[in-house]
Amino acid sequence: MLDPYFVDLLRNLFNFGELIDFMEKAIGRIISEEVLLGDPFFSVLKRRIQTSHGDERDQLIWDRRDKSFSVALAKDKENNFILIKEPKYGQFKSFLTTPILTIKENETPLESAQRALYVEAGYKAEKWILLRKNAVVDFPDKIAGGDHYFFLALDAYKVAKPKFDSELVLIPSENAAILLFSDYNGQTLDLAMSIVALALGLSFLKNSS
Repeated sequence: MLDPYFVDLLRNLFNFGELIDFMEKAIGRIISEEVLLGDPFFSVLKRRIQTSHGDERDQLIWDRRDKSFSVALAKDKENNFILIKEPKYGQFKSFLTTPILTIKENETPLESAQRALYVEAGYKAEKWILLRKNAVVDFPDKIAGGDHYFFLALDAYKVAKPKFDSELVLIPSENAAILLFSDYNGQTLDLAMSIVALALGLSFLKNSS
């Protein structure tokens, strides 16, 4: 489904009418759209769409335009991965996770990752590695946004306490891969972007050793 603004932009600025018409036939088209929830963090749209097969249906779309995130996977000088356990109030339970924060306006993904590691875990690092050139999209049923950028910090050092509602969890690097498939010492890594971060980080470290 093509964003109407995007369609008009291409048609008016670049005269890509034939290309857009082809894409609409291949993907479908938007019939109508209304805002169901206009919260700045969680804006939800209801779209009436027509698929490429001609049938119509309603689709709920999460509007996350201008909402991107940086994920900071870090190792300390003692060869431990630095994770945090924090409460998530949707499910009202604590989850083991890597530090993740929204990228602020005029902030680079790297700067956001550095801020996440400091604010959420109380650590800093001088050496940072971008683990994947392209961002990972959490799920596609939204207009845009939700892009996640993954960084690995090496030789991280503690400079402050983690934020008030977080618990610091150190996982020895030789045992970290267990978290991709099972629990380790009663800890379970269940959040998708944290699993992606750990898998990318372990792959990078293996290939660079």
